[in-house]
Amino acid sequence: MRTRSVAALAALVVLVGVLAACTSSSPDTAPVPTTASSPYICSGVQARGMTLALGGDVTREATDGRWGADSQYFSCTVVRSGDAKGSALVTSVPTQTFPGPADQDEAIAALATSYGGDAIEADADGAGYVREGDHPAAAWICHGMTTRVELQGVDVEGRDAATDARSLLVSTLPWACGSEPAPGADDS
Repeated sequence: MRTRSVAALAALVVLVGVLAACTSSSPDTAPVPTTASSPYICSGVQARGMTLALGGDVTREATDGRWGADSQYFSCTVVRSGDAKGSALVTSVPTQTFPGPADQDEAIAALATSYGGDAIEADADGAGYVREGDHPAAAWICHGMTTRVELQGVDVEGRDAATDARSLLVSTLPWACGSEPAPGADDS
């Protein structure tokens, strides 16, 4: 009887170990969608893309302003939930608020120089570039506005933060540079 109990306990321990290995959560390496869809963690900012880019559950820390060329400011800050590190900042501000050229073509050329010239391809007015390195970011200039996605403290195994910033940025272009209204945040 005792031998059966020990054998059953050993089988249970092995089963628990197998189940734990199967359910351990490694980061999702699916690409960040370049077309945003609901749910939105902030107005026009896809929650799924933020979850992928930051490597886990996320929380909206702050949001302010609104999208559009007639707006003066939009900002959305998203952080990893719990004690995990990493944050993302999405902003859209008038291009003239940055030091340098006021002409859009000159501003785009300056952006290309400061971001290293790695152009973003997207079907939208204007132009954008991605910056790699310790502070990956993507920026796009159109209609007098500069939209940026900056990832801070993000180092998710199996993911490229610069590619994620680029995809998050492209997903905002329909309202940042197009005529589509930004979808509202899905508050839960």
